[in-house]
Amino acid sequence: MNRRLIAAAASTAALAATLSTLAAAPADAAGSCTLTAPAKVSIWKPTLPFTLTASGACTSAGGAGAWSLVHPSYGTQEFVRFEGVTSKAWNVYDWDRRGLQTWQPNGAYDPNRVALSQNTPRTDIRLYGGGWISASRSGSVVTLTGTAINYSSTTQTFTPRYGAGGQFQYRDRGTSTWKPLVGVTTGTGGKVTFRLTNPVVRDYRFAVYSTSTIWDGVSSPVTK
Repeated sequence: MNRRLIAAAASTAALAATLSTLAAAPADAAGSCTLTAPAKVSIWKPTLPFTLTASGACTSAGGAGAWSLVHPSYGTQEFVRFEGVTSKAWNVYDWDRRGLQTWQPNGAYDPNRVALSQNTPRTDIRLYGGGWISASRSGSVVTLTGTAINYSSTTQTFTPRYGAGGQFQYRDRGTSTWKPLVGVTTGTGGKVTFRLTNPVVRDYRFAVYSTSTIWDGVSSPVTK
């Protein structure tokens, strides 16, 4: 079992024992303990450092508050406990489970051992996804080539993304609105090519769609 999950289980048990002896005051009347965690995590290297923060009476000396990060399919992935502090370091690793996960309350109390209510923030952890575009023109024919990539936790590099859904988009010169041109799916090497006939110079870009484990991305524009 993951070492940090073993530690989480031990800490949860200790906090549960403390909570069983708390004063029988309604949590809403006592106050709250609030966790602030990143809503979005994009994994693009082996280790990403973050800071989790808490607020409320649980952060005062003698108080405490704890949460477990729970994946809907794989259960508890992380545990954090605040005791007289307002911040905790949290590292996300490229081998961590990906997807939308919830920080579930594990109990909180103030310095007088009165139970506090807790929030349930969510963190969406996915691999970095991005796109590139290149373009060429021959007379009125414009050729667009899009490339989809994502971070690979296996190779710890950015790799071509085969089978990625996406869309070529265009913008008329002098305007700020991007419009859909055509939906596409990448093939070998994460690439897809589209040709169109258009005598007018326009801006083009390649937008790559997200999945439950890979973030979406948009290329820088090119002009042709």
